[in-house]
Amino acid sequence: MRLDRYLRDPDTTASLSDRYFTLRSDRDVLPVLADARGQIRGIVHDASGSGTTLFIGREALVELNNRHEQAELEIEREVLRVRRKAVRSHLAESRYVASFEGAPPEQGGDGTTISLLA
Repeated sequence: MRLDRYLRDPDTTASLSDRYFTLRSDRDVLPVLADARGQIRGIVHDASGSGTTLFIGREALVELNNRHEQAELEIEREVLRVRRKAVRSHLAESRYVASFEGAPPEQGGDGTTISLLA
């Protein structure tokens, strides 16, 4: 069930402190009146400062939220992998350049510079 349907469902809206959904702990949640906690099945992810509102992730959304979190973790791992590869490549290139100890680039027969990094 989509979140906006929960916001229109009379059985749900009677338990809400407001008609919106938000994120808590990177999870889609509904603001539920603390006194109505038993009316909405789900996982409590946070509470308001006053304690009158609980931010609850509906049971039906738990698996969807879990898949979203797994996708985010895969993206993070891929970004780290690419960064590590780029750093290793940069270090290897730096070592290669340093191995020439400041030697000037060689000149080709036609006067063009021969790149040592090509």
